[in-house]
Amino acid sequence: MLATFKQAITNQLEASLATLKECVEQCPDDQWHEPIVKFKFCHVVFHVLIFADLYLSDDEASFRQQEFHRENAAIFNDYDELGYDSTETINSRDDMLRYLVFCRAKATKVIGQETAASLSADTKILWYSISRAELLICTLRHLQHHVAQLIMKLRKDSDVSIGWIKSGWPAG
Repeated sequence: MLATFKQAITNQLEASLATLKECVEQCPDDQWHEPIVKFKFCHVVFHVLIFADLYLSDDEASFRQQEFHRENAAIFNDYDELGYDSTETINSRDDMLRYLVFCRAKATKVIGQETAASLSADTKILWYSISRAELLICTLRHLQHHVAQLIMKLRKDSDVSIGWIKSGWPAG
């Protein structure tokens, strides 16, 4: 059952990240900085990636110490996004695509290393009192919630249609 759960979560996270990738790639240049309710398109993309990255981490300290973060410090702007008020930094599409690739690789690696004991343990993310397994599901729901916002924005304002990816990362 453990292998089945890990494979299902990995497949669905990859499918959601692949859908996010399509949104980033298909977003017209003139929409990249346009609002979706209160945040710009590019901010929503960054928000969902930074929290996926955090929730896949052991804790906030290890999240901040990752090599990708050190090498791309300008993307993270002193981690203002973790306070839900980062609307100043405008990340480029290329930066967000690189971050997405990083998050995908991290998800595959982290979930592959999970054990029954680690998945049953409480998360070390301070504002969540749930198991690691439930945090992975929460991460998936958070990703899907915001990707749906991006898709709606693209369809409504730019007549861009994003297809359904049922499982995993598409080949090619």
